[in-house]
Amino acid sequence: MIGELECIVLDCPDPHALAVFYSGLLGGEVNRPDPRWGPGEDFATLHPPAAPPLCFQRVADHRPPRCPTRRRGGGC
Repeated sequence: MIGELECIVLDCPDPHALAVFYSGLLGGEVNRPDPRWGPGEDFATLHPPAAPPLCFQRVADHRPPRCPTRRRGGGC
């Protein structure tokens, strides 16, 4: 059996705000009705055109990823 990517899930402190932010970058509809899941206070979705849905879930005490130390022109 070959797996199929259904969605990409991102942990965050504010799911709806992050979905709206990515909607401005990628286009698409925030919290479009979908039988696979239902948005709520702790969960939001974005359905960008021609890409799998992005799902955003609230995580208590979320800590964003840290960038490696910048060296010789490197960075995040």
